[in-house]
Amino acid sequence: MKQICFILGLLFSIISNSFADERHFTIPAPQPSWCKYSGKLMIKNISAVDSEDEVAVFVKNSMGHEICIGSCIFGEILSGYYYLGVYGDDPKTNTKEGALEKEKLIFKIWDKSAEKEYVICQMSTKKYSNMMTIPDIPPIFEEKKQFSELNLYAQEYNGDINKDCKLDIRDAIQILLRISKD
Repeated sequence: MKQICFILGLLFSIISNSFADERHFTIPAPQPSWCKYSGKLMIKNISAVDSEDEVAVFVKNSMGHEICIGSCIFGEILSGYYYLGVYGDDPKTNTKEGALEKEKLIFKIWDKSAEKEYVICQMSTKKYSNMMTIPDIPPIFEEKKQFSELNLYAQEYNGDINKDCKLDIRDAIQILLRISKD
């Protein structure tokens, strides 16, 4: 009987943990250099949902592909806020696994209820401690800095085909190509 209870308990633990770890963004491997960001998150002018929506930070590698260098679940540490560790690159390896000093960071949001990913184009800052640094906009990686509040706003921009937060000639070309295929 004890063995059956142990096996059932173990099975329940494995199943419940597999559901708890379902995330949209990957969790990057810790690196020796880092910085921290925190703030509020609005999705289409509504506060994000604690324990559901996610925030992640990306940089581009040498091939131009985005790599996730930090991610968290909104409200996981403090209700109504995200708290995010962002990792820098390890100079001892040949692979880029984090941000370089002063490299521009790309923030993204996962809206779980809409199952939609947003690139953050709008941000604001608020200083609430003299011990913290006000972040630059656009944010950059600065090793071992604890940044003051960086509030993120997710919006949809009609016509921004390549999701770079700008309506430019590249978007117009993509729209024209789509129309010409029809």
